[in-house]
Amino acid sequence: MCETHVTNTAKHCGACNRCTEGFDHHCRWLNNCIGKANYKTFFNLIIAFFLLALDHNITNAVVLAQLYKNNIKTEQITIKVFKKQVVYPFKICLFIAVSFNLIALIFLAHLIVFHIRLQKLNLSTFDYLRLQENKSRESKIVRNKE
Repeated sequence: MCETHVTNTAKHCGACNRCTEGFDHHCRWLNNCIGKANYKTFFNLIIAFFLLALDHNITNAVVLAQLYKNNIKTEQITIKVFKKQVVYPFKICLFIAVSFNLIALIFLAHLIVFHIRLQKLNLSTFDYLRLQENKSRESKIVRNKE
């Protein structure tokens, strides 16, 4: 543990080996603690990432739709360097990109809604997890008594 004086809202993070004021959670994707000093930046980052993935998905979907709408034949598009037709492999790549981006969008939307909900409840992620753990522990005690 740290040897420094901290407030009641600070928590020591084992992953970072430091105390964070207004501790919310340790983000393994950023390899950093999220707290009072950087929570807004973290929230803006996940919104920006959501918008970027949404833009990427819309662009890919429009290109795919245009390829199918115009019924472009494989012999119409070739890459001169490779001397190969690329429409079919390109469609497959776009479809895969749209599929993975859709999954990412679902997870990011859930993360954004989760953090908005936490803010409305005036809870940190850490507090929320502790509440869930306590509820789980209490339900196990009730089941054991029955």
